[in-house]
Amino acid sequence: MSRGTNQKLKFTYLMKIMQKKRDDEHSLTMLQIMNIKVMNLMNIKKILAIVRKEE
Repeated sequence: MSRGTNQKLKFTYLMKIMQKKRDDEHSLTMLQIMNIKVMNLMNIKKILAIVRKEE
């Protein structure tokens, strides 16, 4: 994956978080964004573990 593609994916991911978790009256801190990213990563790892067990 090229650097440009990686940067676009990061931006898209952050954009989705901002659209789902904030509005005009409520912003997100960097810590909150990082926590969301960690929780999503943990969910992905759980899903992968389940898929690998089924194989």
